Amino acid sequence: PGLNQTIAKFYPHDLRLKYYASDDYSEKFHASVKNVIEEFQGKYTGCYGCGRCGEELSGYTYVYEDGRKVFRCGRELNTIPNASIEDLTEILMLIQIQHDFFNNVGR
Repeated sequence: PGLNQTIAKFYPHDLRLKYYASDDYSEKFHASVKNVIEEFQGKYTGCYGCGRCGEELSGYTYVYEDGRKVFRCGRELNTIPNASIEDLTEILMLIQIQHDFFNNVGR
């Protein structure tokens, strides 16, 4: 990927993944955005002001049932809880989409 972007980190106990280039993913991946927002009490949310995004922010927007929207910077990886072999097809698809995004926009 452009500029040495990290898309995934694999650990014995969890998987951390960057997939904001896709807007079509399962509830497990949608919930992981919410989980990380709430796990850190909103600490790692919003735009960091680094200037990498340009005109349009690159990241995740989680919309709560009450309509509240929380943005999470795309530079951060999301922990995917209980990732299993059943998730592999979707994980590989999300990695490919993110990889293509980085290569096409040069970020």
